Amino acid sequence: MNEVMISKHDWQDGNGLWLLRYGKAYETSDCPSTYDTSTGRKSQTLVVVTCEDGQYRVRRKSDFMDMAEYREQRIDSLGI
Repeated sequence: MNEVMISKHDWQDGNGLWLLRYGKAYETSDCPSTYDTSTGRKSQTLVVVTCEDGQYRVRRKSDFMDMAEYREQRIDSLGI
């Protein structure tokens, strides 16, 4: 699924290569649920993201928004 990164914290590797950038679309897929071992409660929801270097990494779902939702939100903010 295509989702837009809405976290304002761009992410780059140690060599200065940008891996994830605010406002860009990335291919994501849901990650299996994880649970906190001390409380037994479900941990934050995660997604697997295809980064700009082609590698797959796990990030928080809250850092991304569905492309259609993002587009609608942007149109509303512009008053169109």
